[in-house]
Amino acid sequence: MRIRVCVAAAAVVLSGCAKERESVAVVAPPPVVATVPVAKPVPPAGAAANIILPARLADGSFDTPNRALGDAAMLWHLRAALNVAALRCNDQALIDAYNGFVRTHAKALAKAHDGTMAGSGGQAAFDGRMTKLYNYFALPPVQDAFCAAATTIATEATTTPLGEVQRLATLGLPVLDAPFTNFFARYASYRADLAAWQAGQVAPRLAYDMTVMSADPIARRSGIAVASR
Repeated sequence: MRIRVCVAAAAVVLSGCAKERESVAVVAPPPVVATVPVAKPVPPAGAAANIILPARLADGSFDTPNRALGDAAMLWHLRAALNVAALRCNDQALIDAYNGFVRTHAKALAKAHDGTMAGSGGQAAFDGRMTKLYNYFALPPVQDAFCAAATTIATEATTTPLGEVQRLATLGLPVLDAPFTNFFARYASYRADLAAWQAGQVAPRLAYDMTVMSADPIARRSGIAVASR
């Protein structure tokens, strides 16, 4: 009888040891952290790296050719924008809308032309101004957004009554200019990011070294999945 008790007691002790062994936690070694270099910033919309931006004004906006215009110049700049869009956007509906706009509002546009030329200081200065304006509206990285805006304004122009064309210019020219100012803001941010990157001021990102983690037997047995960041 005494022998049986000893055996049973031994079994209980062994069982307790087994349970205690199962509850022991194995601490994995700390992960090895590797530095992941931040990628060099690139210009937005596939733009060139040497674009000259308009001057930035005190309020943070850009001094584009479409700011601070009188009524005549505002209407004539609207016509120039839609003309560039008709030539570049490859959209027959937009071409038709532009042609209808210049036919319907021919008298108002002729007056706007004369007023803009007078305000420019003569034919030579006017021609130079228009060359810069057409080049502005033809900036390649902005064309998709510009064409979308021009389609909206040209469509509205087809239903604008004769007496309201100036109102169309007042409201529509900022819409046509917005794709450019938005791009300039993004490009300015790119330049700031690039300068910081070149100066080494960008904080490095951290990631787990997956080679070390995958070699860790504890991680393999536990099925640990580690995502790098």
